[in-house]
Amino acid sequence: MSSLRPLSAARSERCRDCRHRDPGRAGIERAVAGLAVLGSAYGSSVADSRLCLRHDQFVSPDDACPAFEALYQEGEIDEPMR
Repeated sequence: MSSLRPLSAARSERCRDCRHRDPGRAGIERAVAGLAVLGSAYGSSVADSRLCLRHDQFVSPDDACPAFEALYQEGEIDEPMR
């Protein structure tokens, strides 16, 4: 059984902000053999889902789990370039 659950945790603990989430759609195409034959991972059916490298499964941005690790640790985020 999956440990993923709909978001009930703090906003910052979503899969969208987790370092285990592969940010690119190319990872989905590498993980699912033959997906490109069906049209690719760039279609609307995939939307914002991505591959979780920790659980080896698809996750939606609002999913959450106990293995969450912040994409950026405090102090790692630089000020935006102007």
